[in-house]
Amino acid sequence: MYAARHAEAHPAKPAIVMAASGEVITFGEYESTANQVAHLLRDTGMHRGDHLAIFMDNDPHMLICEAGAERSGLYYTCVNSSLSAEEVAYIVNDSEARVVVSSASKVEVLSLLPDLCPGVERWLIVGASGHAASPFEDWQEAVAQYATVPIS
Repeated sequence: MYAARHAEAHPAKPAIVMAASGEVITFGEYESTANQVAHLLRDTGMHRGDHLAIFMDNDPHMLICEAGAERSGLYYTCVNSSLSAEEVAYIVNDSEARVVVSSASKVEVLSLLPDLCPGVERWLIVGASGHAASPFEDWQEAVAQYATVPIS
């Protein structure tokens, strides 16, 4: 069943449970945040068929980014989090990703990527806690600006 239906019927029911940390994302949170991601991607100027790359550790935000991309009609590529900057850049450039979402734990590799990936228009970092430096943006701050309703 589509997550939106679960969110309507059982918004407080767990959708994602991270075994290691115990973090729980409910269907209501999952759906509303995925919609915010979809709005952010559209506001970035991305259209059906454009590409998003996700370079992060095992994190529930990865699934939320995927859902936001799907709701926008975008393609996405999940990039192995243990790759070198050159390897990540090859994948990002080959996929023609216009937006890259990563996690703060990948900042050492991520910091090398803007020079290697000139086609990326937006770099978002999950877990930056408001401390992202240009050209990187704090994912939570960027997403929070958008509506939680589905895109039209």
